[in-house]
Amino acid sequence: MALRSIDDRTLECVLAIYDGGSIRAAADEVNVAASAISRRLSALEAELGARLFERFSTGLRPTPIAEALVRYARERRHLSDLLATEIDLLRGGEGGRVSVAVGEGYLAGVVAQVLTPFHAQHPGVQVSLETGSTAEVMQAVEESRVDVGLAYNAPSNKAIDVLAHAPAPLCAILPVGHELARWTRLSLHDLEPYPLTLLDGRHGVRRLFDMACSVDSVSATVRLECNSIAALRRYIAAGSGIGVLPKFAAEPELSDGAVKAVALMSDLLNEGKSSLMLRHGRRPTPPVRALIQHLDPAVRSFGFS
Repeated sequence: MALRSIDDRTLECVLAIYDGGSIRAAADEVNVAASAISRRLSALEAELGARLFERFSTGLRPTPIAEALVRYARERRHLSDLLATEIDLLRGGEGGRVSVAVGEGYLAGVVAQVLTPFHAQHPGVQVSLETGSTAEVMQAVEESRVDVGLAYNAPSNKAIDVLAHAPAPLCAILPVGHELARWTRLSLHDLEPYPLTLLDGRHGVRRLFDMACSVDSVSATVRLECNSIAALRRYIAAGSGIGVLPKFAAEPELSDGAVKAVALMSDLLNEGKSSLMLRHGRRPTPPVRALIQHLDPAVRSFGFS
């Protein structure tokens, strides 16, 4: 069959099933009855002559054919957006949409340093902003669910182009009254006797820290592990532990004087970086290019401790 014969509504339902993992979740997402989505899926599978999702007790799992169809659907949506934006520009208007995924630690800086000035210059552009771990941001970029990603210590990926990056060494984040807060530099061995507050393993920060501890033969004692930088910062500010983050990620509490950032003496930790990413081969729309122009200098300002 010709893929162009698949209507947009059916592709939207397939994407919703893929993202939600079930017919019920897809129905809630696209506001269509579950029975109607099930019928669309069955009809499409019959037309393709192939199963798109395997049924399990925990939900639906996409087949390789579904994965390929989802990639096609997202690229088709992107090309449609690109055409609509270019037509709008030729008519003398400015509209369009941009979707961005960022690590949580970048959120405050992106809102203040990027989105506020961007919308002052491009008020007609709609921006969708989401947060996630390094792995989640990279997956969103690779799957074309977002136009641009900003993540910490992102590993190389052939499907992703790095548009800009900047050094972002990890620091020890300490309550202001902590006995180690009077030092200007600390080693990982200096932290070893103290309980730590760390992000979980999905985050680039944690993976880099664990690698450094392995290289330096340091056994870290983790008191609290979480996936929220905001919760981690508040926990540290309350005097309950020591954290390890790039300095920019602790900026709200640093500005309030509740915590102090101390440099860590580790070659590996000093290799941490902020990376601005785009899917390889993806042609950015004019609004995406405009947002990248705002993001590029911001990435460099986030980078340095």
